[in-house]
Amino acid sequence: MKLVKSLLLFFTFFIFGQTQAQDIHWTMFDMSPLTLNPAYTGAFEGTFRVGGIYRDQWNSFGVDGFRTPSFYVDAPILMIGKRNWLSVGGMLYNDEAGRLGLTSFGAMGSAALHLGLNKKATTVLSIGLQAGTVQRRLDLRDATFDENNEIVDFIGSMNAMVFNDEPEASFLDVNAGVKLSSQLNKNADITIGMSFRHITTPDNFLSNGGTDDQPLLFILHGRFNANLNDTWKLSPAFIFQRIASANEIGIQVLPGYTLDEKKGMTLYFGPGYRMVDNDAIEAILRFDYKQFRVGAAYDFNTSSLSSVSNGRGGFEIAASYIAKIYKKPTVKPVIFCPKF
Repeated sequence: MKLVKSLLLFFTFFIFGQTQAQDIHWTMFDMSPLTLNPAYTGAFEGTFRVGGIYRDQWNSFGVDGFRTPSFYVDAPILMIGKRNWLSVGGMLYNDEAGRLGLTSFGAMGSAALHLGLNKKATTVLSIGLQAGTVQRRLDLRDATFDENNEIVDFIGSMNAMVFNDEPEASFLDVNAGVKLSSQLNKNADITIGMSFRHITTPDNFLSNGGTDDQPLLFILHGRFNANLNDTWKLSPAFIFQRIASANEIGIQVLPGYTLDEKKGMTLYFGPGYRMVDNDAIEAILRFDYKQFRVGAAYDFNTSSLSSVSNGRGGFEIAASYIAKIYKKPTVKPVIFCPKF
């Protein structure tokens, strides 16, 4: 029971809410751009982008934790003038938590308008909108009941009488965001943005006859990239999240070592720290090769839960690819006519 209470306490800080207010969470937050901010939809140079990320939390120390895969694809589709463009994208995620398999499956579509603010479009303002359906389900077949007829799982205790045999909910979710990206000079660029998830605060209660509004989630994020010299780069980032009365701040500093400049091969590695009740230290590894990007991260728990988890936390892997498919120009033969 102590383990259950400790995990419940940590869950409250980590996910920012109750069972009905569950939100997906990433250490490598910008490796899942469409869950971070819909303004990232199509915010790249290329034909289309495809990627995915997977997180496994707490399963490594003997409890049923969180398992969250997510996949996305996006593409610029329409130029508007010389410096502006419109993009669309789609995203799927499936978040499963606890022994009872509290599952949240989301299918979201997004669109973004990118506005070049100067002649060379080195500063771009992006505005994005995202909408889709979310289905949530709880499996009570493996439920454990206490003396008060409450279901006990590590995500909390819930009164069994309010649930149907197969409690589930489906609702429309709407998110929006804005970001500003600027190429400061040939060696440095910066991006800062903010997004709002669950704008309509949908009712996601898991049975008929009850109500529970999903609270608005606010995210502020940013990243700075700099080439220090021909070999070393630096990429610090931050994220701030607020839902209801709970806050989270995360900071990361990733030095990058250039393996091959011509091939765009750079290895990034470094720490991060998530500041919620002295929550976790993050170890992050990322490799860029041309249009490919792969990453891995691990959270070492440093909160009060560390006595139970032995410092172990969440593991993530992620990958993305930007395709560049351009039609080869047709070169008409030129016939030189010599003059005599």
